[in-house]
Amino acid sequence: MGFADQLGPGPTLGAVRSAGDRVLCEWSRPPAEDGTMLRGVDLYLVRDGLIAAKDVFSKITAGG
Repeated sequence: MGFADQLGPGPTLGAVRSAGDRVLCEWSRPPAEDGTMLRGVDLYLVRDGLIAAKDVFSKITAGG
C-alpha cells in the first residue's frame, strides 16, 4: 500500500474566490468514523501567473 492510499479519498473542493493577486480555495475531507470533519482554506499569492506563496488554515469540526 502506497502513502497516497493511506490518506483515503481526496478533499472535496468548495468555493474559489479571487481578489487581485490573492486566491482563496475552500475544501473539506470526508467525515471520519466518529463524524468529525477536517475543513480548511488554502490562500494563494499569485505573481506573474505563478503561485508565489501558499498558506493553509484548517480545523476539525463536529459532524453535521
